[in-house]
Amino acid sequence: MGFNKTNMHIQRAIDYQIALNPGGYSEATLTVNYTHTNPPNDDLGCEQGISYANAPTYEEIADRCYFNYLRIYTPTNSNLIDATVHKVPAETLLSGRAWDGSATTISEFANFTTFADFFMVPRGEKVTTNYHYSLPQTIIQEENGQFVYNLWLQKQAGLISEPVIIHIVLPEGSELLQAQASNNATINSDVNMMDFSLALQTDTQISITFKQ
Repeated sequence: MGFNKTNMHIQRAIDYQIALNPGGYSEATLTVNYTHTNPPNDDLGCEQGISYANAPTYEEIADRCYFNYLRIYTPTNSNLIDATVHKVPAETLLSGRAWDGSATTISEFANFTTFADFFMVPRGEKVTTNYHYSLPQTIIQEENGQFVYNLWLQKQAGLISEPVIIHIVLPEGSELLQAQASNNATINSDVNMMDFSLALQTDTQISITFKQ
């Protein structure tokens, strides 16, 4: 969104928490942390786009503020409840109009409900963005009196690895029967909560089996 190569200087970390509810809508909170690893540069400021008139080097093109159009792909019939509102000053955008919009729900691919958002990460700064949404009852399958929840984490193309933490909360009084991940995740469980910590380097499936 910024017509540059700044993504190479961005570190991203994901934290996802879901409270499972076999009898209705489960609720999830997704937190994504962005860190711009280049130091601040007041001489350049922030502007969307870059002039190629003077043929800047690859490094100069990348040494810019990060403009990001984020899409979050969730199961069909998910519902966005609340999200962080980001503000981008008018003088930084090609449109000349300030951005202070909220995340929106769009139809982009079949079998997904997509949440979309836009924000900027200046050099040397961190931006945290949160999304709270409900998930349909169909995400939990009942098999022989047991409940199964599967979470698919699809790695974004071009990224080598990014840290992901998953918190899964079972309904009160539930009994965990099995927790596993297809990746080399660290798994910690305590009563009705499981924590998965992993470096996302390939598509990963997390599976939880429990009973009430």
